[in-house]
Amino acid sequence: MTSVSELPRLGVTREQALEMLSIEGATFDALVEAHRLPGPMPLKGRRKIWNVEKLRAAWNSIAGMAPETVDSLLEHIRNA
Repeated sequence: MTSVSELPRLGVTREQALEMLSIEGATFDALVEAHRLPGPMPLKGRRKIWNVEKLRAAWNSIAGMAPETVDSLLEHIRNA
């Protein structure tokens, strides 16, 4: 029988998303605010959880951009 810890994650906390994507909190927040990364799932309570598949798809979209486009996007977001 598979233990819960061996199952693939379907959702992650903000801190886990930062680690998963290897980015800083300010960059993550800016990308979420700019709708380049998804926001957390609408759950009751105070805990926020991000859907792993949506994060992965959005990140792959960003990763497919030319490096100068990503730099320009982040510069624009930070200066907004």
